[in-house]
Amino acid sequence: MDLPISGMTCAGCALTIEQALRGVPGVLEATVNFATRRATVRYGARRPKYDTLAAAVRQAGYRVADTQDLGALERTEFAGYRRRVWAAASLTLPVMTLAMLHTVFHEP
Repeated sequence: MDLPISGMTCAGCALTIEQALRGVPGVLEATVNFATRRATVRYGARRPKYDTLAAAVRQAGYRVADTQDLGALERTEFAGYRRRVWAAASLTLPVMTLAMLHTVFHEP
């Protein structure tokens, strides 16, 4: 069973989700791929309910996204990253300018 996961920011997040899913009764193995943002769950004879798995992920502090909502969540997440890059660039540029200003007026 595959679950689309949102809210992961690092490989440690993936490990936390794996541990949460492994704690659900009936789960034999849980692997989370950080790059594809998907959790794959192998189960035994007793199949865990999708809602139970989703609740375990939510309890760990992450979200199980509907496949339709996943695109919208990714766009929102990337928009946040874009804002951070612009903020960092706008703060870095004045510092770099001040650091290089002394070389403009330097005469050998």
